[in-house]
Amino acid sequence: MENHNKKTDVKQKIFISYVREHNREVAKIAKILEKFNIEVWLDINKIKPGSRWQDSIRKGISEGDFFLACFSPEYNNRSKTYMNEELLLAIDELRQMPDERTWFIPVKLAPCEIPDRNIGAGETLRSIQWVELYKNWREGILSIISVISPNSARIHKLIEELNDPSARIRIAAADSLGQIGNIGYKAVPSLVMALNTDKNDTVRAVVAEALGKLGYSNEIIISELLETMRKGEYYSSRHAAHSLSKFGGPAIPALLEATQLPGYWIGGHAAEAIGNIRDPNAVNALIEALKQGHKMTVGRIWIGEENTAIFVSVFIAKALGKIGGSASITALEEMLIVDNWRTRLSAVEALGNIKSSSVISMLRKAAKDNDEIVRIKATEILQEMVDQNH
Repeated sequence: MENHNKKTDVKQKIFISYVREHNREVAKIAKILEKFNIEVWLDINKIKPGSRWQDSIRKGISEGDFFLACFSPEYNNRSKTYMNEELLLAIDELRQMPDERTWFIPVKLAPCEIPDRNIGAGETLRSIQWVELYKNWREGILSIISVISPNSARIHKLIEELNDPSARIRIAAADSLGQIGNIGYKAVPSLVMALNTDKNDTVRAVVAEALGKLGYSNEIIISELLETMRKGEYYSSRHAAHSLSKFGGPAIPALLEATQLPGYWIGGHAAEAIGNIRDPNAVNALIEALKQGHKMTVGRIWIGEENTAIFVSVFIAKALGKIGGSASITALEEMLIVDNWRTRLSAVEALGNIKSSSVISMLRKAAKDNDEIVRIKATEILQEMVDQNH
């Protein structure tokens, strides 16, 4: 399944200038930046065989949204290096930009001096605030990302906090990622990891909820949320089902399977989620859940234990009431004949939610039900419908 959700952040381009001794460090920087949807220009990747080297460099620098210069003792000790050529081209670009524009980002890979090159207006490269990456790699990378892509910087920080020793911090991070919306798609792998490995029930539940809020659905996420429901944990399953409901039609097969899963409230959560999708196509899935999980014999319903049968039927009835339509009404009419009053009561309430003239005769029959609670509810709904029509 392809994801067609449009990302709301704009992809930025950055040119990285460095000396060969730091291939490994620069590759590490590039890998992190690319993870956050930042396009990195490195000569080793961008200059094609046979192309003019200077023209390619000049184009890469001029078209870049940022220029990252990696300084070190190795650079300072060089008598000749292509990096000097890149710096000259970058300074020419920098001189044409307004003072308030952040474009040139100096980075120290080790303790060293920034070259005292003139950039105009009485300033040099040393006038530009640099990043001392060697002192604190995490904070240094975060500060770079915060300039290039502020939203990505926040996401980067929250992803790291998903591994914090404090469950409270992990919960807050997962919740914040969910609130970010679809620009948080970069955090999906980390959230899925937390969903599968975190030892805290509340963390896993909030992570499941966050995956639904991101607005980024694919088969992997749907599969992982279904797997969470298979584990049978009440709290996590409830949030996983709620997230699946946000994915609409593509999640219906997974939720249909979940209606048959053992575990406290699992099937009910799944049925409720299908109802929340409010897709007419989901009606057949709910009816199929009744057929697969219920054995109709002399009007009695079994799904394993009787309490489980009652519970799932109640939520399927509620879901059908939310969706409405002739198929839902037919299924609810059949539920009015079972011998458990809770199921019949839920069917009556669902028919009341549909509020169609076609349900009046069914409600009149229910008003004569053997159970007093069912009779009272059916009578109340009928009276409400009469009042609304007058």
